[in-house]
Amino acid sequence: STRWTATTRPFPGIPQLIDTLRARRFLTAVLSNKPDNPTREIVDELFMDGDFDIVRGALDDVPLKPDPFSVLDIISELDQAPERSVFVGDTAVDMKTGVNAGILTVGVTWGFRPRHELVEAGAHHIIDEPLELLDLLDS
Repeated sequence: STRWTATTRPFPGIPQLIDTLRARRFLTAVLSNKPDNPTREIVDELFMDGDFDIVRGALDDVPLKPDPFSVLDIISELDQAPERSVFVGDTAVDMKTGVNAGILTVGVTWGFRPRHELVEAGAHHIIDEPLELLDLLDS
């Protein structure tokens, strides 16, 4: 394990959420402001092959979140429409990224930022448990 993953684990409920999304044929991606190679290493160590269609970290000459470029590029690469996409994150930067991209933005409270910060940054929805995302997607 690398120093990036020595103390890192998926939050409880995340593996089940990913499994369910994949079973329902949702396309999934990871976008991080961490450098690209460590981002890929972390995802490779913590998740199964095929859990995510695209994994992307910070790349040279590509603006970081909250700039919407990378999100919209990923959506385009997946041949999807922004209005059929959901951006999920745990920081104000994530909420601003989704809002800037014009897509449904869901804040999660199991990360490192308080609920009010996610709301103030423009989250359309806030969830407290990973599997709550499935209910949102069903509605």
